[in-house]
Amino acid sequence: MTTNKPDATELDVLLERALRPLREMVGLDGIKKVAEEIANNAKSDTSPAPVNTALQHMIITGNNGTGKRTSVIHLGKIYQAAGLLESGHVVEVDASSLILKNSALIEMVTQAKIDKAQGGILYLDKAHLLATDQENQDSAGINAIKALSDSIEKNPQGCVLVASGSPKGMEAFLDAVPKMRDQISRTVHYEDFTSEQLLQIFEKFAADDEYAIKGEAKAALKKNFNEIVDPKNKPEDFSNGHFVEEIFRKTTIKHSIRAQDGAAFDRKPSMTIEPEDLVI
Repeated sequence: MTTNKPDATELDVLLERALRPLREMVGLDGIKKVAEEIANNAKSDTSPAPVNTALQHMIITGNNGTGKRTSVIHLGKIYQAAGLLESGHVVEVDASSLILKNSALIEMVTQAKIDKAQGGILYLDKAHLLATDQENQDSAGINAIKALSDSIEKNPQGCVLVASGSPKGMEAFLDAVPKMRDQISRTVHYEDFTSEQLLQIFEKFAADDEYAIKGEAKAALKKNFNEIVDPKNKPEDFSNGHFVEEIFRKTTIKHSIRAQDGAAFDRKPSMTIEPEDLVI
């Protein structure tokens, strides 16, 4: 799919507007680098001809809560601003929904999802699940990968495929159908957040909901995050941003109870998170 290119001034405005939300996310250096590269390439391409989406398909890997889904939504808008996609919308598909009883049904459902993603991104989450039975080339998962690959081959400019999963699993995904590896242009890994980044995420949640964080509470959070990311303590399935979001949610509930108690004594409810509010 091709789109008409805006003039240079309009392109700068569109790209800056589209890049801002991704730039404001904590961490994510890998996908931010890709986004800046897309923007710079669009700016440096002075030809009047429309650009296309060929060779923009990618694999993304990383643990839960590392910002994959949200960043892909922002990436769609960046593709659109750069003239790579018509709409930049994201169609999210859980790979398990493509594991069906027969190959004809798999092909039909897969094509329906691809058709829905035309002009945007098809975000295939947990894509590694399709390659768990790699030895059986007639398995439902392998047939789903074949259907995806065939559709990309037939219409390489229709939509961008972003397939997400575990690093090892995504290698199996690429190996399952040989031509799929040639169709994927890049792989981006999302690192787990550092303790400092976990604190930044908590602070962002707080700022978005107009909370302040007392210094002692911030110190307690930092101590907790330092401990949780220590390899000796870190769970294998550590959920990164989801972990922080859960702490913030429980903390605000506890804070609201304390604030209500204060209101009962005619004290103005505070929007400052105190150490006693933290649920860590």
